[in-house]
Amino acid sequence: MIIALLYAILIVAYSIFLLKLYFSWKNIKSNNTEKPGKVSVTVLIPVKNEAEHIELLLSDIDNQNFDEDFEAIVINDHSSDKTLKLCNSFSMDHHSLRILSLPSGKEGKKAAIEYGVKHAKHEVILTTDGDCRLGREWVKSISRAFRREVNLISGPVKYRSTSKGFSKLLNMEFASLIGVGGAMLNSGIPGMCNGANLAFRKNIFHKVGGYSDNKDFPTGDDEFLLRKVWKEEPGSAIFLKDRKSIVSTKPPENLGVFFQQRKRWSSKWKRHKEFYSIAPGIFIFLVYLLQLSGFFHLLINPLSSWNTLFLCFVAIKILIDQYFMKSVLSFLVEPFSNRYFLFLQLIYPFYSLIFGLVANFGSYSWKGRTYKI
Repeated sequence: MIIALLYAILIVAYSIFLLKLYFSWKNIKSNNTEKPGKVSVTVLIPVKNEAEHIELLLSDIDNQNFDEDFEAIVINDHSSDKTLKLCNSFSMDHHSLRILSLPSGKEGKKAAIEYGVKHAKHEVILTTDGDCRLGREWVKSISRAFRREVNLISGPVKYRSTSKGFSKLLNMEFASLIGVGGAMLNSGIPGMCNGANLAFRKNIFHKVGGYSDNKDFPTGDDEFLLRKVWKEEPGSAIFLKDRKSIVSTKPPENLGVFFQQRKRWSSKWKRHKEFYSIAPGIFIFLVYLLQLSGFFHLLINPLSSWNTLFLCFVAIKILIDQYFMKSVLSFLVEPFSNRYFLFLQLIYPFYSLIFGLVANFGSYSWKGRTYKI
C-alpha cells in the first residue's frame, strides 16, 4: 500500500513534469525566421582516430550553402590512425580548412576546443564531432538564429538509422534525451545538450572562463558550458528546433560501447552544483525505483487491491511518454515504433537505476583512453 501511494504521488508529479515538457517542446519556435544578419563563423572539429568518417564530414562542410565568411578548423587530438594525413590531404584543395594539432601535454576534447577557439578568426563558433554528417544548410540555419541576445545555441542531434533492431532502439532512446534537453532549455532550465551540435559566441566563452573550472573532468564540454553561459547571461541560450540544423552521428555499434558512452554521460551528473540540475535526476531515479518496487509487489501479491491503482498510473505515464516521443521523433524525421517504444518502457527502469549507480564509481573508456570517475 505504501509503495502504491508513493508511486501514485510521484507519477502525478512526473506526469505534470512531462506534460510541461511536452507543451514546452511543442512551443519551441524555429528561432531563425527573422531576416538574417551578417555572421562570420568558425567551425571547430576536435578529432581523435576518426579516419573512417572524417572525409565524409569534411565534404559536408565543403558543400555548405553559406555565402558569408566562414572557416573550418580540425583540431587533431593525437590521433594514431590516418586522421591527420587525410585531413592534410583534404586541406590542400580546400583553403578554408585549417588543420591544427594539440601540442604535447594537452589532450582531450576540452583542450582541443579551447585550442581551436584560440586560433579561430571569427566570433561565432560552431562545434561538431568527427563522425557526424551535416546537411547543406547546417551553418546557415545556426547562423540565422544568432540574434543579438543569443550567446549559445544547442542544436538537434540524432543517430544515423540502420536496419538493426538495436540501432532503432537506440534512436528512440537518444531522441528522448534530445527532446527533454530542448524542452527544458525552452522552459528556462539549462539541462542536457550535445557537443556534436553546439554553437556559441567567442566572447561569452572567454567571459565565463571556458572550461577553467572543470578541466580535470574529461567530459561535459557541452553541458557545463551551457550552464555557465546561462548563469552569466540568463535566457541567452536557446534550442534550435529547425530540421535544417539536425546533425546525425554514428550510433554505438554494440552494447559494450553503448555502456561506456552512457556511463561517461551519466558521470557528469555528480559534478553539477545547481539544484535544477540535480533534482530531475533524483526525481526520475525515485520514479523508476518505485515502479520496479511496484512490479515486484504485483508479482508476489497479485491479488492486492492496490495493484489496479498502480497499473493505472503506469498506463498514464506510458501514454504521456508516447505523445512526447512521437512529437520529438516527428521533428527528427524518424519513425515511431510501438514495439520498440514498449520495449523501452519495460527496460528503462532498470537502465535508469543501473546508470544512476555505476556513474558514481569505477572508470570508463573513451577514445582509447581510460578515465576514473
